[in-house]
Amino acid sequence: MKNTFEKLSKLLSSNKKFLQYNLFSYIVILFNIVTTIITVRSNLDILKADYYGTWLIVLSISGLLGLVHLGFSTIGVFNHTKYKNSGKLALFYNSAFYVLLLQLGLLLSIFAGIYFIAPSIIKFTSHIPIFRKMLCLAFPGVIFNVMSGYLEMIMYYNFKQIYHRNILEFLRIGLQNICFLIALWYFRDIEVLPITYSCIAAIAFGFTVFKYSRIEKIAIGRLVNHFSYIKENYKDALSLWILGVSTVIISQADVLFISSYKGNMAMVAMYSQSFRLQEIALKFIKKITEIKIPKLYSLYNEKNYEGIIKLINKLLKISFILSISTFIFFTLFGKPILDFWLKNNIEFDQHLIMVASTLCITSSIHWVFWGFCTTTGIQKEIVHVVIIEIILNFVLSYILLRAIGLYGLCLASVISNLFTIIFIAKKFKSYKKIHTVV
Repeated sequence: MKNTFEKLSKLLSSNKKFLQYNLFSYIVILFNIVTTIITVRSNLDILKADYYGTWLIVLSISGLLGLVHLGFSTIGVFNHTKYKNSGKLALFYNSAFYVLLLQLGLLLSIFAGIYFIAPSIIKFTSHIPIFRKMLCLAFPGVIFNVMSGYLEMIMYYNFKQIYHRNILEFLRIGLQNICFLIALWYFRDIEVLPITYSCIAAIAFGFTVFKYSRIEKIAIGRLVNHFSYIKENYKDALSLWILGVSTVIISQADVLFISSYKGNMAMVAMYSQSFRLQEIALKFIKKITEIKIPKLYSLYNEKNYEGIIKLINKLLKISFILSISTFIFFTLFGKPILDFWLKNNIEFDQHLIMVASTLCITSSIHWVFWGFCTTTGIQKEIVHVVIIEIILNFVLSYILLRAIGLYGLCLASVISNLFTIIFIAKKFKSYKKIHTVV
């Protein structure tokens, strides 16, 4: 018994920081979940499923626009260390700022294209005026999030500011939900939602700049042409970007497929909320891996390859067990929970909830492998696979949506997810074979 307590004490002591980060992370997640549950119910009561679906379309497009960083915010994590060690940190900030300006120009061009073209493609003609207005009101928030992304990545990976990321999640989900709730209840106008979105993004950006400047001075200096920086890094940046955003693109594109299929905004709301339970569960499961990613990065810099293998194996087991348990639970109780929550506004389909919960399994495994690939540089070897995954998802979504309805969208995501998981699993197996000492 004494040895057991000693082992337990040693285990808790060696994982003290991890447990603290986890505890704070889960407190934030729980708060965000509670505010989300209350806010979605209230928003649906006020807006009804039709207009709420339109707001979900705007949110999806805003999320996709935020991907315009093209991986340069991620590659900045590696370049920050390299430039700092060589005493050229000012050159790094100059180069990153130059790239950011180009990206903002690209973002503006894409936004203009969506503003004029999307309404003619997405079949919800009666909502075009309000859609366009909300998109314009949400656009400043997209810009703030893109700019903030550069500093956030360095703070998380290089400065190990895990608490900062959790605070940002609180701001962008929990606090934002509270503001959505109050503003919509008071003004009864859907336009307050994108305005709130942009205001919270501005606050998060300001807070990040303030925290970052207390750790390290940002010296930009005279702006010159840093096209060489793009030329040197675009391959690595794009490979990291493609791997990291594939799941986001697939999930955000689903609601666009539905709106273009029948133009039914209420169907968009139903589909989105059917995924709500597994999204909540996935936040808990993915957070375990997310907290360990900086550790993976440190192990790789230390060339501790066996440590990487052990940690990835451990995370895969934990993610698989938790996601399978989640799938079983939601298969049995998913519809009753959602009916209790939103039945007055949306009619749910148990089979759709079950198929949607399957994605929790593939997404959690995909997330672990994402951490493995991005910290070891293997992402460059699987870029073509992820591109095929995205194309495969779009093709299957188009075909299966018309063949079996909303079930088809879920299945398309699961099948395309599995395609990449199988390929990365083979890469991981080869990695273990090379780096495991017999």
